[in-house]
Amino acid sequence: MTNTYLICPDKGAKDFRTSDYLGNFLARAGICFEALPWKIPSLYETENEQHYSVDSKDRGLENKLGRGDFIVLNTSGHAHSRTYFFERCLDVPGRVHLGLDSHADLWNNCPGRIGSNGFNAEILNLEGVDYCIMFGVVPNQNLIPKYQPEEHVRNILGRLDIYLMDDISRLNSQEEPWMQDTYEKIKSVFSKSEGEEFLGIPEDLSGRPAYLSIDLDIVGDFPTEWQGHGRFDIEMLAKSITKIGNKYRVIAGDICGIDLEFMQGPGHPRTLRNPLNDFARVYNSLKSVVGHPANNLPIINE
Repeated sequence: MTNTYLICPDKGAKDFRTSDYLGNFLARAGICFEALPWKIPSLYETENEQHYSVDSKDRGLENKLGRGDFIVLNTSGHAHSRTYFFERCLDVPGRVHLGLDSHADLWNNCPGRIGSNGFNAEILNLEGVDYCIMFGVVPNQNLIPKYQPEEHVRNILGRLDIYLMDDISRLNSQEEPWMQDTYEKIKSVFSKSEGEEFLGIPEDLSGRPAYLSIDLDIVGDFPTEWQGHGRFDIEMLAKSITKIGNKYRVIAGDICGIDLEFMQGPGHPRTLRNPLNDFARVYNSLKSVVGHPANNLPIINE
């Protein structure tokens, strides 16, 4: 049985109202969930991310999630780095971390500390994680930040694939010398762009146990602070989750991207679509694959 948990931060936290908003929606929609208090303190918060120590522990979190077969409903993409702590609870060797996200969230320039911009590099260091694959990433200068030497980039990419949704040539800028240098570096490392064929999963990884993390900013018109970055629509995202479930044994996952402060703020371009309906669609797609053997593939006995 797959357990659904809703992250519930303390009342004074920046994302408390978003969590409360989600909880009310889930109750109205008849979706069974359990509140999961978030007790790990942030080292500090900036306008668009929360930073945590990788050494922080929460026994309550570990006791709940250590059994696997769970979905955690997180709040804003600003808190996406919590994925590191969710997945750290698992004791499943040989697993693959999968991300559906318009950003790679890869480069962490502060050892021992994680934020939403660099937590995937730390996930690669978790015990039991053999490989990481990011789908739907839109190339920008942060694919290889200018402070990252190419050798370090190649070392990390030895256990990671990033499937890009746009051709990297769009980054070529003669007007910005530093951007031109970054483009050349990216071009030498990322040699291809997969577009809609992004689910070209290496055969030796098929059927592996997997953790799937979804950031709703991958949907281009979803109301997040990064609206317009993603290249998916909600239909493509739902189908992609199903495809992943056919290739992997998804043992757990999480969803982030709902941000009430943004949706009610002056910067939100109002739309007629209800983002909660899209959120429910993604949740139902994820629930249909978590805890189910990959279709037509043998279960790997660890």
